[in-house]
Amino acid sequence: MISTPPPTPCVGVCRIEAVSGLCLGCARTGEEIALWRDAGPEAQTRIWAALPERRAALDLRCYRLPWSAADIGAFIEASLRENAGVWMLGVPGAELAFAAALAQVGASEGVIAARAASGALTLVAHLKAVAFAIAHLPGPTRPNAVGLALPRGRVDFGAETGLRRITDAHGEPLFDIGLGRRAVRLAVRAGDPALARHLGAMAGCDLGATLHALGGERLDLIMETGLARLETRAALADVLDLSLLKVARDTSPDWPLDAVFAPGARLSLAGSALDAWFS
Repeated sequence: MISTPPPTPCVGVCRIEAVSGLCLGCARTGEEIALWRDAGPEAQTRIWAALPERRAALDLRCYRLPWSAADIGAFIEASLRENAGVWMLGVPGAELAFAAALAQVGASEGVIAARAASGALTLVAHLKAVAFAIAHLPGPTRPNAVGLALPRGRVDFGAETGLRRITDAHGEPLFDIGLGRRAVRLAVRAGDPALARHLGAMAGCDLGATLHALGGERLDLIMETGLARLETRAALADVLDLSLLKVARDTSPDWPLDAVFAPGARLSLAGSALDAWFS
């Protein structure tokens, strides 16, 4: 499915492979890249149609999907209504998951919300959102996952480390655990006064100390990105892996776009309900 007019296939990895003459990021030729803005929708659609075969030849397994913001919103809603996989928010070493089984789903003006036994998830089909296919095998096959991202300059949760008190949009107290990542924030809801006092006394603790003190306790956790918010109940010990966090990557190796894009959410696909989106 290619939206009209098609978006650029560019993923910010602009290197021409000498033998094929194709970009190692988007699989276009140098001429196609140079003329893209003036090519017109018909020519752009022809270029998109040629990309799957080229990506297979280059063994490119992560690539941009030709979807508009409206397409992304429709895909998100379909994935939740069809329970077509598990949505993940976070970075390697700090991730929360949402399974949409028996979820109540609603959508309005590009905001899609779902509530299920596993928690509550809100995703936004932002006008600048970009969808990526993430495949484990080369070739024009259905991807294993879809990643949603924003340009890095549009997301900044700050790089502070150490536990600190913040408030959400409704003025409720939260405690940011201090991942130190601008792309995401992980916080603990502290509506219970006793918990708020306990967390307040721990202000400034680093991740190791926070994990040691609270690791086994089930808490109301909130993960936020530029495109999504997930609230669920879990223990920090089941969410955090300090050794992975030390690597300081915002995406896994199969989604290698750290320098250009900030991760918003990732859907690990299950079943065949969404196959038509990739035909």
